[in-house]
Amino acid sequence: MKVRTNRLDKPNRTTSERQRRSLLIAAALALGGSLLLLLGAGWLQHGVSKMAISGLGALLLIGALTGIFRTLDFSTPRLANGTPRQLAWIRILVCLTGVIYTVIEDLPAIASLPVGMQSNYQFCRLLNMLPGYSALLANPNLLGILQWTTAALLFLGLIGFQTRATLFLGGVGFLLIQAILRQYTYYFHSGLVLVYLTLLLPWTPCAAAWSFDRWLNSQMRQPRAQSVGFSVYACFTVMAVIYLL
Repeated sequence: MKVRTNRLDKPNRTTSERQRRSLLIAAALALGGSLLLLLGAGWLQHGVSKMAISGLGALLLIGALTGIFRTLDFSTPRLANGTPRQLAWIRILVCLTGVIYTVIEDLPAIASLPVGMQSNYQFCRLLNMLPGYSALLANPNLLGILQWTTAALLFLGLIGFQTRATLFLGGVGFLLIQAILRQYTYYFHSGLVLVYLTLLLPWTPCAAAWSFDRWLNSQMRQPRAQSVGFSVYACFTVMAVIYLL
């Protein structure tokens, strides 16, 4: 008995490869054009023309990056060749380090600091505009609840229980704690990489291995190699961009 397999013949593969390269070239040209538009808009004075050029450049940039990411194969060894276990290991290290960074702080003691020490610069100004934020800083009990709730959520993310929800909420709490610490001191880099990674990991299939979610649901579908490779590549990119800046 003959088994029929669906395979692309050589002309079809060649055509598909040419289409992929053409799309990649077009996306690269669009990326360069968007950067030129954004740089040109930076030299203009405030006005309608600056907003229009900036908006066009932003839309072109998003489209170019989307085209590039859809064209690249993140499951090949040339980029990351990530595996579910590698992504799970990143999740465990990030959450473990985040728990340590959270529990070593004496966050309730911030309530005893004078209001004059608070910074009102850039991101801190947005925090000060949030309703109830000043009451949070003045109440040691609320600060303690924030600290230990965040530590518990990050621990649940570490073991992979309800991973997406616990990682997202733990990441938001960790971001708020790190912002509060910088509001009373200065903009230090320690823990900054963890802030971005805890906000990135919930959008990745990081619970596909070494997690309670996987253990409780053994029928869970394995993520595609492309998705896992892109997730690992995104984690590496976040760390590289932060240290480059």
